[in-house]
Amino acid sequence: MGPVDAIRSGFQRAVDFRGRSTRPEYWWWALMTGFVNLLVGQTPSTLESLALLALFVPSLAVAFRRLHDTDRSAWNLLWALLPVIGVIVLLIFLVQPGTPASNRYGPPPPGTRTADGPLTGGWDAPPPPPPPAG
Repeated sequence: MGPVDAIRSGFQRAVDFRGRSTRPEYWWWALMTGFVNLLVGQTPSTLESLALLALFVPSLAVAFRRLHDTDRSAWNLLWALLPVIGVIVLLIFLVQPGTPASNRYGPPPPGTRTADGPLTGGWDAPPPPPPPAG
């Protein structure tokens, strides 16, 4: 998943706390929100507050889905409340690859590799086989 697709997906699934998100989807979203926070940090506090409010729920949703992709509960986000150690633990969870097969949170997201190697869908997946003639 490319950066534009990841950011688009983040906004389209802004309140979807179920399912799974790939590593690229999460990290492109995190990079975009960091960039936005850097930009609005130089502006009056009203604009900064509006930007933070607009990105808070979608950021939480993509983090939930990313943890679901690693077959972990979203309750693991509470690690971020612990200084240093908690943030490191959460970071380790977020950088790990997702489970290649279905897990308790659903099937793999489009564009991920399954256990036998092929992609499950997405922009770089091979095309589906043609329908049988008949």
